[in-house]
Amino acid sequence: RLQLIGLNASNQLVTYDLLQLTTNIPQPLVEGVMDLRVLYGIDSTGQRRTVDKWVSPNTSGYSSADLTNANGTSAAQAQTAMGNIIALRVGLVVRSDQA
Repeated sequence: RLQLIGLNASNQLVTYDLLQLTTNIPQPLVEGVMDLRVLYGIDSTGQRRTVDKWVSPNTSGYSSADLTNANGTSAAQAQTAMGNIIALRVGLVVRSDQA
């Protein structure tokens, strides 16, 4: 599966199937998410499978448009960039709806 995870306007963590094999509607996972931050762990050498740098998802070459060929990136470039992402660093701020 290839999924995009993000926040919707209702502060829900949602998942979206990029291949649209099951549905093209974002599916809520968790409510009360106030902030979501992600960094991609990149193996830029492609040899040792160890992270040698961390980049933001809006870094050139690693944006959602770059990784899905939406901005003219070739399929080979997108595949190489995805293959270089070997780890994720995720931060969440979640608020309970209980007082």
